[in-house]
Amino acid sequence: MTTKAKWSDLLSGDSSRTLAAVNGLLPAWVSLVIVVLIGWQLAKIIWSFVPGTDVGTPVIVPLGQNTAVAMNDSAHVQSIANVHIFGEADAADEPILVAAETDNLPDTDLQNLTLKGTYTAESADMSIAIIADGNNKEDIFSIGETVASGATLHAVHVDRVVLNERGELTNLAMPREYAKTTPRTSARRTPTVRTQSIQSVVAKNVSRLADIIRPTPYFQNGQQQGYRVYPGRDRKKFAALGLRPGDLIKQIDGQSLTDPTQAMQIFQSLGTANQVSVTVERNGIQQTLILRTEQLDIGQAQTE
Repeated sequence: MTTKAKWSDLLSGDSSRTLAAVNGLLPAWVSLVIVVLIGWQLAKIIWSFVPGTDVGTPVIVPLGQNTAVAMNDSAHVQSIANVHIFGEADAADEPILVAAETDNLPDTDLQNLTLKGTYTAESADMSIAIIADGNNKEDIFSIGETVASGATLHAVHVDRVVLNERGELTNLAMPREYAKTTPRTSARRTPTVRTQSIQSVVAKNVSRLADIIRPTPYFQNGQQQGYRVYPGRDRKKFAALGLRPGDLIKQIDGQSLTDPTQAMQIFQSLGTANQVSVTVERNGIQQTLILRTEQLDIGQAQTE
């Protein structure tokens, strides 16, 4: 049964009659579209009252702030690394450049030079070499000092030294009679051994003396007062010299040891003396010890 709408029903104030009239005038598909539109509008109205997640406006961080954050992160990483959780690398494991540079060097052409002794210290700058010239005049050289015309001391090893001859590195090896010492028996000893100079004995035994005595500069109020001495590996021979651990050596033959630059000159000034007086401060009291060549000649002491 079809209901026909009348215009009088549309104009009436009754809403139910108005809707019925509209349905009667419009085709069925148009009514369906209207229903869908009305439902969509109602959904929008309902969702407007439901609180949602506030996504917010994206904040654009200036480039400088990004850099600052990156720098802060790097600082934190560096601070963690500085803690050395797994321990620090041992400096002894690092390659020794000097040794690598001086391998397989040619021998020097300076035939008038003879290496008499070496002392290799823990710090390369403190190592010394005793070298004699063509007139057999011995002298002590530190790293960087001029050994001969155009040649300076570059490095010191146990049985050789490296010379820098105008930019070319060369070896000056210790003669076999010095490098390889043979034990001497009492029958082979002669009076000349007793009269050897302090300087020559020390030059011959400089490396082995380091196993007996370890001198350390002693400072007070910023001024050097002398050298504290301690035993090396051979404590028995250290005691045989009349020394005690911690003794402060202040003078050698009356010459003060307060100036570290004068130590070499004092040694050179000993000349041919076969004994030397050493002023020692022990427990606040100064004492004088006399050291003779036979006490310092380790090769001889080993045979007694």
